[in-house]
Amino acid sequence: MALTTLTLEVRTDFRDAEKQLALLEAVKMAAREITTTAALLQEQQTPEIHLYENTLEGSRVVNVMEGVDA
Repeated sequence: MALTTLTLEVRTDFRDAEKQLALLEAVKMAAREITTTAALLQEQQTPEIHLYENTLEGSRVVNVMEGVDA
């Protein structure tokens, strides 16, 4: 098979910043799980996982390992 890109997109519109932070943490946890699964299944190329947060103010890359004790 050829190189494949899978996209997971979550759109929200919370008035409460706490809810937005809670959801961001949940998505980061899911991204870490996906990263682990992709690494275990890899055959040739090391999997690349990217998480972006896009708002009206702009876009930023989110470090999925931020806040994780290594």
